[in-house]
Amino acid sequence: MEALFTSDNIWKLLLAGMVGVAVVFSLLRSARAGMLVIGVMLFLSGMGLTKEQGQNTDFRTWLFPLQANRPYLYAACAALLTMGVLIHAGRLNMRNVPGLGWLFVLLGIYMGTVTIFHDGVGAGVSAIFFAIFTIVPMLLVVPSILKEWDDWVGVLRAIAVSGAVWTIACTVQFLVNQNVLLTGAGRRFVGLSGNPQHAANFSAVIAMVATWLVLNDAKKRWKPLWIFVAASHVVFVLWTGSRTGLLCGLIGMTAIFYARIGRAVFFAPVIAGAIYGLVTLATAMGVQFGFERLTSTQDTRTEKWWTLWENGLANPIIGMGLQEAGGSENGFLYGFASYGIGVPLLLLLYMFISIFICLRLLRTRFSVGPMGKRLVDLCIGFFAIYWVGNLLEGYAIARMSPQLIFIIIFACLSAALLNKARDEQAEAAELAEHLAENPQPLPEGHEGHPPLDDLSDGQDYSWYGRREATE
Repeated sequence: MEALFTSDNIWKLLLAGMVGVAVVFSLLRSARAGMLVIGVMLFLSGMGLTKEQGQNTDFRTWLFPLQANRPYLYAACAALLTMGVLIHAGRLNMRNVPGLGWLFVLLGIYMGTVTIFHDGVGAGVSAIFFAIFTIVPMLLVVPSILKEWDDWVGVLRAIAVSGAVWTIACTVQFLVNQNVLLTGAGRRFVGLSGNPQHAANFSAVIAMVATWLVLNDAKKRWKPLWIFVAASHVVFVLWTGSRTGLLCGLIGMTAIFYARIGRAVFFAPVIAGAIYGLVTLATAMGVQFGFERLTSTQDTRTEKWWTLWENGLANPIIGMGLQEAGGSENGFLYGFASYGIGVPLLLLLYMFISIFICLRLLRTRFSVGPMGKRLVDLCIGFFAIYWVGNLLEGYAIARMSPQLIFIIIFACLSAALLNKARDEQAEAAELAEHLAENPQPLPEGHEGHPPLDDLSDGQDYSWYGRREATE
């Protein structure tokens, strides 16, 4: 913490203070400003301290003070978010708060309780408080701003902007000293993160969201930014050499493209061209991507899985603790080895609940308009990414990670989407019933308009209910 308060960081602290004051005033005006805070939390969670295997030397980026103190800064953002919750308490929409989000709060409390046995009362209580203090405000803020369909797009913009800032920060570090962005014998990209896998999983989701915005954001002036974000994070995924990240990225892109063959035909080459341009530019600047690792059949998981399984069996009730788990290459086994059998059972429950949510979203897809359908595809794509990735990485039990923020956000988006679809169906049924009881003559020339069943297509039905003008 002392490293943050040095003479070299005074201007950064002053700048951060000014931004904090601006955010507070923004929160006083609108709860939507909370997404700015969540975007900063997402950026901070994407940071980490890189260490070479077998060494204790930190790789210090130009943002090292932020990386070294990110838990405190992350908690400060949570405090700002809590302030926003208190300011706008009367406008909170508890109906849209997802049950899946509360279950992740429960998971944090459970792991904190077990931590008491491993690291003492202080560490355990701190972990419990941190989980509640950082997750609950997000659960309350995000659902409260989801009213019209454009509000869903606004939340996704906040995610993509955070990804843009991450890209810019990595670019600055590349110009200062690109070696800090790389680690291991293969010089794999880690960015501002702690290791290649974390960077790859973060970038896979950012690339999916940004690509979705390229296809669906109605504000055309944002398109160049979304293309830049999507292309840069695809490059990051490739540069990490992570097969897990590549798999997750392909799943996400499949989810948003499979039903969009029409317009996507025009945008896909643009994104592909941007990716090719960035790869060519980086190669010319001396970057070695190491694409061969992406096609490697080397098994880097089985041995770690057996180690995690054996350590879990050695103490199946409360586990061995995070430091003694033996690896993090599977979220279920990592939870088992670290905290005992309770964590993988909870994660399995959450996974089945996620599958149930996806099935509900699929059913709802047939009754919503075009924007609703595209949001359904995106949410299902994310849940698939999250749980497939968790089979190969241990991020599900992290107290502070991009994936934790992502799943909270997408759980909120999904719950609010299901509620809005239900409300729109009820309104359409009520309107149809009213027109059946009170038939209105149609204006001359409008007899051939489509039936009410097509309301979900987003067409203009303002002619319904108008009386024919009379002399």
